[in-house]
Amino acid sequence: MARILVVDDDVGYCGLLNELLSGEGHIIIEAMDAKEALWLLDNEFGLKPPDLIITDFNMAEINGYEFISQLRIQERYTDMPILMISGTSKKIEHLLKMNGIEYLPKSSSNSKIQSMIDSLIGSAVKPQKVEEEEEKMEEFSTISEFLPTEPLLIIKPLEKEPPPRLPTLPRTVEPSPPTNVIIPPRFGLEEPLLTAKPLEKEPPPRPPKLPRIIQPPPPANVVIPPGFPKEESNSEVLPAKPLLTAKPLEKEPPPRLPTLPRIAHQSPPVNVIIPPGFHWEDSNSTEPDDIVSRSVELTQMIEVGNDHEEKSRTQAEESIEIDDASPVARLISEFLEEAIQRKASDIHIEPQRSYVQVRVRVDGALQRLVRLPISVSERITARIKILSDLNITEKRLPQDGQFSYASPKGQKIKLRVSTLPSAFGEKVVLRLLSSNSLAVDLDTLGLSTRNRDLLKRVLQSESGLILTTGPTGSGKTTTLYTLLRTLNLPSRNIVTVEDPIEYEIDGLTQVQVNSKIGYTFEKVLRSFLRQDPNVMLIGEIRDIETAEIALKAAVTGHMVLSTLHTNDAPSAIQRLISMGLPPYLVAAATRLVIAQRLIRLLCPECKKEGSLTHEEESLLSLQEKTDLEQIYRPVGCERCHNSGYQGRRAIFEFMPVLSDRVRDLITQQASLDALAAASKKEGRESLRAEALRFLQSGRTSPEEAFPYAC
Repeated sequence: MARILVVDDDVGYCGLLNELLSGEGHIIIEAMDAKEALWLLDNEFGLKPPDLIITDFNMAEINGYEFISQLRIQERYTDMPILMISGTSKKIEHLLKMNGIEYLPKSSSNSKIQSMIDSLIGSAVKPQKVEEEEEKMEEFSTISEFLPTEPLLIIKPLEKEPPPRLPTLPRTVEPSPPTNVIIPPRFGLEEPLLTAKPLEKEPPPRPPKLPRIIQPPPPANVVIPPGFPKEESNSEVLPAKPLLTAKPLEKEPPPRLPTLPRIAHQSPPVNVIIPPGFHWEDSNSTEPDDIVSRSVELTQMIEVGNDHEEKSRTQAEESIEIDDASPVARLISEFLEEAIQRKASDIHIEPQRSYVQVRVRVDGALQRLVRLPISVSERITARIKILSDLNITEKRLPQDGQFSYASPKGQKIKLRVSTLPSAFGEKVVLRLLSSNSLAVDLDTLGLSTRNRDLLKRVLQSESGLILTTGPTGSGKTTTLYTLLRTLNLPSRNIVTVEDPIEYEIDGLTQVQVNSKIGYTFEKVLRSFLRQDPNVMLIGEIRDIETAEIALKAAVTGHMVLSTLHTNDAPSAIQRLISMGLPPYLVAAATRLVIAQRLIRLLCPECKKEGSLTHEEESLLSLQEKTDLEQIYRPVGCERCHNSGYQGRRAIFEFMPVLSDRVRDLITQQASLDALAAASKKEGRESLRAEALRFLQSGRTSPEEAFPYAC
């Protein structure tokens, strides 16, 4: 008869296992989650652990892999047979077997489960069904084989006065000793073990015994708590129901007693990574199985690294920061490789109260990559600071830096680093900048025929200002660098001033500002005018001084490219005037304003046809409704990482400032509506029209297009 601990929050499946195993004579103890199982192992089982543990993987707060990891660090559970029965993919089966854990899917047959359990329990434990008295006699006979024929531990005469005996010794017990009683050496024994001498006086009266529950032979699915012995008693016997009989629950179980002596961990052990989707707040969420497997592999990598760290904490951190072969260095390389594979633009490393969350931004949306132990947060940050040449001892102030990374496939990535002190540590954001993301020429930008022809005509001018506008992350820098590649000819002198330099292009003179020494945009631009430039790129117009130099350069024979932060193209004109620039100078210098956004494209593998909702139709005109009879919506598949989208393209709003009518309106400081109406008559296409065209062609969804259609 074996004692088996079943840990699963699925009450129905626990009932099936109980019915299957109790019929074989085994004792089944159920736990609804890992916390309850850990408490039972520490308190109910005592010194004798169960013969087998069966656990699920998907459980609240602590998943099955973390539960097993907490058991394995305890010596008495190192070789404990453990069986994981779970609906999780078999991709993790080989990882579990590396730790001596057997795996079966929940879809396995009863015979297969029974066979696996029998092999784990072994021949040492056999089902037995005997009466209580027979168990006692068999136990005593087994013990007597190991007892000598002469009395055990005979007391010898003591040289000194013996210390007082324990107050519980003078009670009458059976000649056969219990197996779990240890007599301290300092107490001399002169009779067989625990044999009481006749009392010299009457013992104090015993208190009346309270009725207690006595089960003749316990059923196979009954657990006898340690406080309820099996020996016979003269106390009154009351009929009782089986204790802790494992049956499927018909309703929610009552809350546990608040006095349990065990406090559950709020965070996983140092060497455990919680796979994405299996976390404390929401255990029902799931992630692709490859992420689960990768998380477990990263866990083992950290464990191996921790086994070799025998130095002090400071020495260990220093070695990890500098050594390129350290576990943390390899961990960061794993993040970068995964980000490159997913074509991510950013990596976010965010310390929380009890873990570190790592996410990547793919197509403008953040996706969870993995969760790490909070203990590695400082080491990851220190490693990145070393690579970025930042001050690793400064943790109170934000810092900015950059470093380069060469992937095993030969791809070179430049990373811009930003650290930010937060409540639980320093948050680190890595911006991935790859020259491969730049468009080769204007044809690859995704421009309409009209906009492409207009842009080529403006670029043939020798002077003027070209502005790109939009929020952060809308692709303005990519558009400007594509224009620079088009203008980059041996006959032209092109200079750029940036903060920081995002892409390096051969044939250009690129300058980075350094505000710490007073090397600002204004000073660099004044130096540029003495460098005989043909084309100047200004990373961003931030103040009146920079704007004034840029516009004056644009009217004195230089082509100037720069960016602003406005919602649309007409607003950029008003923004320059509101900064304090003369309207006539804005009208004379500006040639083209480009407003743009990045819109996600539907995954071609999983998109499905759909129709517009009433709320979406209310935003459209009658003609637009007719044009959008057939639309597509996202679904999600393995190719797009279940997001429903794959890749992004820019939508543009081109506003040329080439006609006298538009220039006069700017000089007269006309309203924004008047300027927008005049530019529309000259062919300006709004972001709304571009977004609806993408929706009509089936390249994007209403969720992506309608924010720009309002």
